[in-house]
Amino acid sequence: MKKTNFSILFLGFIILASCQMNQKSVGISNWSDDGKVYKWQLGSESAVDVAANLDKAMKEKDYTLLRNFLSDTVKITSSNGTKYNADSYIERRIEIDSILESRNATLNWEYSNIFSVDLDPTRGGEHVHVNYSGKYEDDNGADTWNSINRYYVIDGKVVWWDTFTQDIIDTETE
Repeated sequence: MKKTNFSILFLGFIILASCQMNQKSVGISNWSDDGKVYKWQLGSESAVDVAANLDKAMKEKDYTLLRNFLSDTVKITSSNGTKYNADSYIERRIEIDSILESRNATLNWEYSNIFSVDLDPTRGGEHVHVNYSGKYEDDNGADTWNSINRYYVIDGKVVWWDTFTQDIIDTETE
């Protein structure tokens, strides 16, 4: 009886060990620095958390907290192509906050999704994508847009950040 139980247990272990828990991968990308072509794989929740926490810091205008999510060498490119490092980006955000206040204007946004994908989970670094809808309002009216922020996150820090924006045309006023 003991031999049968051991055999069943051993067979169960072999079956479990032989089942590969491969992460599903799709697509192709040659963004790697080693010149290889990789497939995209799901990223981690921790990289998604970086983007969500960065968004929270931006909404709260807590630029000290924001800095915690940016690497010392972060490269930020806005939707108009302007390039920033961490210091110049935060200085610009403070300037924008002041302009908004002087115009009695509001700037609001909400993200609709955040996801992370990874080219090679053994090498570190994840590509995090965040889709936003935004609205600027002042006494003269409102502008709305959709944006995509793409972050490259390594060890809980954004290494590069690119923003792409598309205006939403109001067909009734345009």
